[in-house]
Amino acid sequence: MKDRVLTTQWVSYELRRIGLKGLVTPALTLAIFACIATLMVIAGADDRDVARVLTAVLEVGLPLSASVVAAAVVVDPVIDLHFTFATRFRTTVFRRLSLLIAWTTLVAILWATALRYAGLWSVPKPFLLGQLGWFAPLVWFVVAGALLAIVFRSRTVSISVLGGLWVFENVFYSFIVAREPLRPFFLFATTYTPDAPYWLGNRLALIAVAVVMAVVLAWVVRNGESLTVGGDV
Repeated sequence: MKDRVLTTQWVSYELRRIGLKGLVTPALTLAIFACIATLMVIAGADDRDVARVLTAVLEVGLPLSASVVAAAVVVDPVIDLHFTFATRFRTTVFRRLSLLIAWTTLVAILWATALRYAGLWSVPKPFLLGQLGWFAPLVWFVVAGALLAIVFRSRTVSISVLGGLWVFENVFYSFIVAREPLRPFFLFATTYTPDAPYWLGNRLALIAVAVVMAVVLAWVVRNGESLTVGGDV
């Protein structure tokens, strides 16, 4: 019972630290793409194109928006206060990232399920397997956003780097998919090449890279005191 109470307390606290803006961000991202899809319908777009846009937001929109929140919640302006807590800062970082991923995953699953029952799910894979389409880049972006924010002591740098990568991969996707060494690390394979034979390997590779980045992040934040020196939050 005591452990359950403690778990409830830290979950509640960390959700407050993520904040209402962070929790609303996934829904806001979906709403923006829903507006785009609505305009497409009004303009007479094909149902398949509308479905593609509504599905693509899970891979193209949610992971990037989650990385913005991740960068914000790990670069804490009051990080010094963590050293008065019994909980290590590394534990705090991974708690926040885990909650962020869990919350965004819940929103994504509800959206994907709604699309499926509305006949608008456009991923040509079994439904459960198709969830890797957005989950792999979600984990990758969240961990990368946190790692960059911690390393550079700046969420601005983190957002700028990932935003630049997002633009590059969306604009030059044909360049990436044409080169076999780059295919395992293409972030948006579900949107642009869902039928490609390397799709599953690509998704698993992204998750593996995210795990490696998480290990690096754990090592970087092992000594929390060093993070209080310098940096622009």
